[in-house]
Amino acid sequence: MAHSANPSPQYIETDERAAVLEMLAHVHEFSQLVVVLTGEVGSGRSMLLQQMSDQLSVHYQTLLFSASDYSSLEEVQYVVAMQLGCVADSQEIEQSLKNMAIQSEPFHILVDDAQLLSDEALTYLIAHSQGEHRWQLMVTGDPVLHQMCVDVQHNLQSEEKLHHAQLQPFSEEATTQFLQGFYRQSGIDHLPLSDKALHHYWRLSSGLPGNLVTIVDTQFQTADSSTSSTSNLPLGHIAAVVLIGSALLISYLYKSPSEENIEDDAIARLIAGEAVVTEVVDADADDVTPSQQAESPQQVIAEKSVPHAVDSTNDSLPMKTEELAVEPAQVVQERDNDQPVLDRAEEFVHPLLSAKPSDFGLQLVGVRSKKSAQAVIDQFGSQLGENKLSIYTTQYKGQPWYVVVYAPITGKESANETANKLSTLMSTQPWVRPMEKIQEDIRKNDQITD
Repeated sequence: MAHSANPSPQYIETDERAAVLEMLAHVHEFSQLVVVLTGEVGSGRSMLLQQMSDQLSVHYQTLLFSASDYSSLEEVQYVVAMQLGCVADSQEIEQSLKNMAIQSEPFHILVDDAQLLSDEALTYLIAHSQGEHRWQLMVTGDPVLHQMCVDVQHNLQSEEKLHHAQLQPFSEEATTQFLQGFYRQSGIDHLPLSDKALHHYWRLSSGLPGNLVTIVDTQFQTADSSTSSTSNLPLGHIAAVVLIGSALLISYLYKSPSEENIEDDAIARLIAGEAVVTEVVDADADDVTPSQQAESPQQVIAEKSVPHAVDSTNDSLPMKTEELAVEPAQVVQERDNDQPVLDRAEEFVHPLLSAKPSDFGLQLVGVRSKKSAQAVIDQFGSQLGENKLSIYTTQYKGQPWYVVVYAPITGKESANETANKLSTLMSTQPWVRPMEKIQEDIRKNDQITD
């Protein structure tokens, strides 16, 4: 079982982080992209990576480690070899990867604080995330990590295959959800904080989970130390006193951000998963559901002392003789009344199926809510062009998953340029996919739904 040597506080799910986790897991499992997650210190990236590891290790062989423990090339090869059960030698590791490929068994490597990796170690990890015998790689770290990965791929003279997501601070609503979960983990079902206090916590913490944990830990310590002298006071009074003390202790963290900088904007909501861009070329595109299910290879549980390895049939009654005498016009009218949905479904063809298979599409994001996908189109359609956006539906973990596509684009070079431009707008790197692959997904789903 995957575990961490420096265990972070127990993961607390908010709607925003759940959407981010699902999106990153989808890209990580179903693409050959290196997932790069960056965020400020205290943004909760380590907890998110731990949660990702917990999910992956149920079905796949997964290695989770921190670059604060293993940063050089030799150390990285050692920890990888320990997970694979082979000698810490590049040839032995390559052979183990070949054996896993023969068995169609993926190998996932997750690295926390990856900005601490040496250039040789980061190059080694990224280089082996491409090719026939490879591992799936996800790295998290400070904002500088993204540029480090871009530089490595440039030095490797390979096309950029990065999916970059920047972890945004909590909104005020997510802060409340986080604190509710934190108190529940501490055995307190009721949140003993007023709306005003919650707003103050959000401002003091700058929306960063790490700062929130510091505030609440300080609150609990203050409450414990003053229990004997304040046991007869109402809980509301104690909470008020603790709030003031917590504010003073953490005031050095407060950077006086303006309301405009903290409040959710369109891009922050996009990264948080509240709204997802989807390409809508036709209003009926939501009704098509291409399937894309993750394989479930043999579950491998690795316990280590060194790394953190982590038909429905239509029963038609016999037609009576007198029914044959019905006028042709009447028969047509009855069919129009009885089967309008079926007729429309038979006539509908997903717009992307008419694109040239040699073209490319940009998979912008995937979300579990069709409403969120459509909301992104409504908000960004005027900037991106609604005629270039469409939605198709797939399956992820047995649930509907709505994918937003920007297509078609002629030429791989043009697709990469467009992806880079959109990454600036959306703070995440779109996934460049051949149109024939997208069409294959749509047709495959049509066969399943039929």
